[in-house]
Amino acid sequence: MSSDLKTVVVVGGGSGALAARQLSTVLDPSKHQLIFISARPHFQHYIASIRAAVTPEGAFDEQTIMPFDKLLVNGNGSIIHAEVTSISEESEKGGSVTLSNGDTIHWDALVLATGSTWE
Repeated sequence: MSSDLKTVVVVGGGSGALAARQLSTVLDPSKHQLIFISARPHFQHYIASIRAAVTPEGAFDEQTIMPFDKLLVNGNGSIIHAEVTSISEESEKGGSVTLSNGDTIHWDALVLATGSTWE
């Protein structure tokens, strides 16, 4: 990929997933590299999970977990399953995130949407 690409990193599998999906529809892949990072490979709909526990409807629980494999529109971007262990701002023009697998990802724009639940 060209070094002229601006890297947009989205962290968080809840509302971050929604942001990543929307960004995948509007970012031009010739100008931006979109990277979505989530510790889990799926979105867990917690409110629906409560209903799944008590409903007689068949297989309702399968609708509460949505895999991220088809999250990004037209494959515009990449998905990394790892925890972010640190974030650093290197300048006004970006920084990096360090992942639990040891990788470091540079970002020009960072969307940090980790939610309110500590896991």
